[in-house]
Amino acid sequence: MFRRTKSILALALLLSSASVAIAEPLWPADVDRLREYASLFENSPYHFGARRPASEDCSSFIQKVFASAGIELPRSSSEQAKDPRFVDVPLEMLRAGDLVFFRNTWRRGVSHVAFMLDGETMIHSSPSHGKVLRSTLTPRHPLWRKIHSVRRLAPSVYDDTLRPRFSWEEKS
Repeated sequence: MFRRTKSILALALLLSSASVAIAEPLWPADVDRLREYASLFENSPYHFGARRPASEDCSSFIQKVFASAGIELPRSSSEQAKDPRFVDVPLEMLRAGDLVFFRNTWRRGVSHVAFMLDGETMIHSSPSHGKVLRSTLTPRHPLWRKIHSVRRLAPSVYDDTLRPRFSWEEKS
């Protein structure tokens, strides 16, 4: 019995440490700040291509959110979905800071992206609503069946020297 319990505990520890590798993409305070910054765009008007002043499409919105932390992203949602700095995450591990990519929304392939504020609330620039808004991403949401992937910024360093710098922080 003791050996079996010890083996189960070792397996649980191994599995939990494996999930930690993809579980900490940014420092927790940075994810909170990204969430706050993304929320500032709520109700901004949607415009395809974001060609009008103070308007957003889905990918320009995501670009601006990550740019606030000094992270430059490609322009389109399909290019963002391929960004090698992000890793795929199982849908059941969805959490704040993750990007959810959707397929076949207005064209074939990846064509929409949303930023997760928590494990089930996304914020995205919605063409059907004409603005940036929060939505609960559950199986009842119309985009649920169009989920292509969940991606998370992969940890690249474990010290504070290359920590993302937010645009509003003082330069040192």
